[in-house]
Amino acid sequence: MSLTAALRGFVVFLCWFSETQSKTDWKVTYYQTEVCSDKGSTVSIPCLYDYPETINGVSTTVEKSFWFIRTEGEPKDLKKDPEYKDRVTYSSYPKSCYLTISGVRESDSAVYKFRFITNHQTGRYIGEPGVRLNVRDLQVLVVSTSVQQEDSDVLLKCFNRCDPDGLKKYVWFKNGSKIQFETSQTFLYRSWISSTDRISCSLRDSKMKQSPEVYAPQTPTVSLDPPTEILEGSSVTLTCSSDANPAAKYTWYKTTNSRIKIISGGPKFVFSSIQSTDSGDYFCQVENQLGLKRSYFKLEVKYSPKNISVSVDIPEILEGSSVTLTCSSDANPAAKYTWFKTTNSRIKIISGGPKFVFSSIQSTDSGDYFCQVENQLGLKRSYFKLEVKYSPKNISVSVDPPEILEGSSVTLTCSSDANPAANYTWFKGNNRLKAANVYHLPSININDSGIYRCKSQNKYGWINSSVLIDVLYAPRSTFASISGSGQILEGSSVTLTCSSDANPAANYAWFKENKDSPKSEEQMFTISDITAEDGGLYICVAQNKLGQQNSTVQVSVGSGSVGLAAACSIPAVLLTLIFLAVLFLKIFRRRSSGPSVIRSQDEDSQQREGPTSRHSAEDETEIQYVTVTFTKRQEDPLYSNINPVKAKRRRDDHEDKEDVVYSLVGSSRNPAD
Repeated sequence: MSLTAALRGFVVFLCWFSETQSKTDWKVTYYQTEVCSDKGSTVSIPCLYDYPETINGVSTTVEKSFWFIRTEGEPKDLKKDPEYKDRVTYSSYPKSCYLTISGVRESDSAVYKFRFITNHQTGRYIGEPGVRLNVRDLQVLVVSTSVQQEDSDVLLKCFNRCDPDGLKKYVWFKNGSKIQFETSQTFLYRSWISSTDRISCSLRDSKMKQSPEVYAPQTPTVSLDPPTEILEGSSVTLTCSSDANPAAKYTWYKTTNSRIKIISGGPKFVFSSIQSTDSGDYFCQVENQLGLKRSYFKLEVKYSPKNISVSVDIPEILEGSSVTLTCSSDANPAAKYTWFKTTNSRIKIISGGPKFVFSSIQSTDSGDYFCQVENQLGLKRSYFKLEVKYSPKNISVSVDPPEILEGSSVTLTCSSDANPAANYTWFKGNNRLKAANVYHLPSININDSGIYRCKSQNKYGWINSSVLIDVLYAPRSTFASISGSGQILEGSSVTLTCSSDANPAANYAWFKENKDSPKSEEQMFTISDITAEDGGLYICVAQNKLGQQNSTVQVSVGSGSVGLAAACSIPAVLLTLIFLAVLFLKIFRRRSSGPSVIRSQDEDSQQREGPTSRHSAEDETEIQYVTVTFTKRQEDPLYSNINPVKAKRRRDDHEDKEDVVYSLVGSSRNPAD
């Protein structure tokens, strides 16, 4: 069988002779240094080799022979190359070599060399320059593109490695159908933007398959990794894929407020740590010379609530106004809102939803609140203080001490509920006392008694509160008197009256001198059917819880018939008038020279006061108290029994004037007066 007959079909016979030898008697001869084969066919590359029969008397034998393509380092047997596994066979005859490659691939294009190794130490030989294999694969190339508004003119070329000059005839196909009258290596194709045409070519008069089709990108698809929901902070990879030939160019865009921005190139776009701001509308654009396609998608990043804020619809919250609190946050998925109020470390739910409305807010609504925002990924809180403004109310005035004694220190304190804090002013009547919430009286007296008013005021209004200051003191200015001005006769009725200045009001008791038990415990003591035994000194005791004070009155009871008394009354009256005239004259003269007026005082007043003002002995007039008694049986002219009594000392200027208890008879130490 001839060599041509043995390699019929897909086997290519290499018939030309080429000889390469590095030195005499060692050589490898290739029939052709370049071979062109169709993709997918079987190619065979033959060669011859020779070597010396003997070296130094030792016969030469071939121990190993193989083909290789790698020139880096020690040559490697092609059969051991994984890319040629089960596709390479060697055929050997004496001094002949054959390499057969089945299912030729485009990547098999390379320079193939033969090597043999003999039994001699230096008997190793590589045949140079080898045989270059070109795998012929028809390919449609885009030579140029002319872009119009909605279409493009594309010049295509059917590329053949084994026909670089384009001398052969070609056939063009569109969507699998032959295009008539197109036989040249180039073809002008009009491509629409949305075109789905597929163009291919082949060699005419050849059983070789058509070239791979060229076409515009198909509608791309976008995939996410991870494919589940996207959580903020995670790593996310977007992958855009499309079927296109020639290979497409990938570009990523983001649309924000109708503005399109290029964000990346390539089929993959990676967010190393995706954020909520990365959410939005994206599209992937796939483009080659024959057209382009886009794929739109929405990227939704899930995240827990953040950027929480609470707002109030009015700048200043006044009591009674309508107030709306609004809680807002950024969250995906949408958050649930709950309102809480904290009172004395106790937390209470008061409402749900993003808004909370006080239809008529009160001061009691002031306090600490927080809005809680929650979704499946977490929760956040926003704390705030609600402060309601209002005019003063609930005003109160306190007195310290609660029981006010004359001479004590007294503090008045005014307080109220107000926001902002109130200013306080104290008044007594229409007199403004002090601008403060506390008013202090260091040593109070009865003149300080009265109604005190506190005014509490802020910029939203004012309110008043009054308190009565009632100064308590022990009885003073106690005064005992007898009703009527005439002679007290046996059998008549006499009323003794006691009065006193005291707070609280005094209780009264009447005692007779040297008697322990009271005669009466009333302010007025009436002695009915009086007798001589009832005469004497009576003591009135005025007492309250703070102390007591006494005052005395002398009761003298006279005896005799009413007629005699009437008969004797004329000289008595005359005598009294004479005494009064003398006394009046004396007093008038003393007042002209500026002497002191001495008033009657009760016994307790005499003990409290200091020394009485005195004058020289020449000018001093002593006032004597006398009792005039008329008897029935006395026939001779009546003489009064005069009993001297010590002069009462003058009271202090602040005490009230009292009436003279006894009748006064004036006498002078100097008879000349």
